[in-house]
Amino acid sequence: MILLIGLPGVGKSTLGKAVAQSLDYSFIDLDSVIEKEIETSIASYIGQFGEEFFRIKEAQCLRSLTPSIKTIVSCGGGCPCFHNNIAYLKHIGKVVYLSLDLQILKQRFIESKLARPLQNQSIEAYLDELHSNRSPIYQLADVNLTLSGDYRSDINKITRELSLV
Repeated sequence: MILLIGLPGVGKSTLGKAVAQSLDYSFIDLDSVIEKEIETSIASYIGQFGEEFFRIKEAQCLRSLTPSIKTIVSCGGGCPCFHNNIAYLKHIGKVVYLSLDLQILKQRFIESKLARPLQNQSIEAYLDELHSNRSPIYQLADVNLTLSGDYRSDINKITRELSLV
């Protein structure tokens, strides 16, 4: 099992799905698994119950996955950072940290129409804080890949790297 981690917006789901297709692997988006379980959006769930209850549900859903050799899982950006999930991720498969230049990521957020839990912060402050807090955990991944932001070349880079794992 290949488990993709990284900041929100880096492309874990989009690229993971494309790479899985090119390698003839299954693809699981952990956030989709969680939303199916909670029967609402993650943002709505956090709004109603708070982040701590969400993180508990996230850890439960992660542990409910059946490890499979030919599967790529896109984990939510915070998933590895709570409830000792990074150790669990490393136990069930190969963890791949996808990183992207923060300026490119910030531009993606600005251009994106997707709602992100910014907690009354600017996009820049939000991403700087996430990067600072989460990078030490992300660095524990088995493989660290710095992406270019170019969809096709990033798919090729990930596919090439995963064929070596």
